Amino acid sequence: MTLIVCTAWGGAIVFGPAIITRAVNTALGGKVEIRRLNVSPKLQVTASVIEFELDTPHNIPLRGMVRGFDLGWQFKDEFAIVAKVGPTRVEDIGSVKSAQFKFVPTSLFDWSSAETAGTLSTVNHEQIDIETVTIEAVLGDTFNSLKAVDLTLDNASVDILAMRAEKLKIETRDVELDISILTQEIPFKLSNLGPLGSDFWSIDGFAVDGNFQDGLLEFDAAAKRAEFMSGDVSIDELSMSSKYNLVTKKFGPQAQVAAKRITAQSPEMRITEYTGDVTLNDTSLMQTGRMTVETLALKSGATFLAEIADAGLKYEVSLPTNVDREFSVSAGAKLQISPDLLVSSVLDMTISPLNLPDCCTLRDSSVRYLIEVPGAKLTGASSCDDGFCEIDKMRHSLKTDDTDIFFEKLAEEKVLSPLVLPLAYYAMREGIPNGSGHSLNF
Repeated sequence: MTLIVCTAWGGAIVFGPAIITRAVNTALGGKVEIRRLNVSPKLQVTASVIEFELDTPHNIPLRGMVRGFDLGWQFKDEFAIVAKVGPTRVEDIGSVKSAQFKFVPTSLFDWSSAETAGTLSTVNHEQIDIETVTIEAVLGDTFNSLKAVDLTLDNASVDILAMRAEKLKIETRDVELDISILTQEIPFKLSNLGPLGSDFWSIDGFAVDGNFQDGLLEFDAAAKRAEFMSGDVSIDELSMSSKYNLVTKKFGPQAQVAAKRITAQSPEMRITEYTGDVTLNDTSLMQTGRMTVETLALKSGATFLAEIADAGLKYEVSLPTNVDREFSVSAGAKLQISPDLLVSSVLDMTISPLNLPDCCTLRDSSVRYLIEVPGAKLTGASSCDDGFCEIDKMRHSLKTDDTDIFFEKLAEEKVLSPLVLPLAYYAMREGIPNGSGHSLNF
């Protein structure tokens, strides 16, 4: 018996590299080149370089290189196989600086299922960088499926959005390893366990619940709180539902967005509830929304102009999907301030090509509006060459069909400042008469 054991042990050391190379190529169904493969007296397997070109269930070649490979085993409280790899790169997927895994079968004599844990450091995928990825998984069906998988991402960033996440956790289950994921139905959850955001925005309590099937990712995302522009705009209970096609790499074509308790500093505004719909096609993005405006204060510099309360706002925005060159944006809105006061407006502007995360430059903005009261109306247009301007820096053109009735009814609504209203009335009366109305340019 001793002779047999010694012979087998010696054979593993001498012939092990050739046997391992043949077994790996046979098992993985592709070409694998292993350089400087050695088996130590402790049956520890090492290799300096591994180059591979593997066949996958969805017929997409998997090519890459591993520098530095170490495979060993240990007996402590349990039997485990331990693997370590050095810098690794997979074409069209990304790279890893180093990784280590621990594989624990049910027992030394039962390999039908196992638990595995691993750590990947300095992970890069296109413009995504992750400091550390921790993996915990349960394999079943003789390693043909993942019964459960938990991924924890520490210090992740997306360069194009300048987005940073301190800690993200992804959970999924029931993933078959011997068939393409594009033919499976896989549930998943993503949760944010730390700060998430950029210099422009931040989100707390972010979570995603979704399902992947036939290449289509359906998800419901929610956040407890979001802030934009260093807190100038804040949102509570933000949520969105949509789809993402992993084959075509496109969102939508529809998405639903909802939010509660929106607060803005400039202009001073509080919105109690918002719902919106987004429709995306090959050439344009259309967004429609409805909101309840609790309060809205309008000012020109330090001068108070008007205050709106308990109003309903509907809007529609359209912009092209190709933003690599200068493009135009158009937005229409209707603000129902009271049953007798309706404001309709259309905003047009030109935007330079998007350059995330710095965004863009606005120019040639203009607003056309119509204010309707019982028996009269005011039509107007305001424009600015330098993107958005303060009201007192814009060019204005106003026209009333009946100046006296319009300002009389407007005064009854108690929206405009009592100091501004008479000044606006006398300024309008100084304009060019047009029947019962007037025209004014300034």
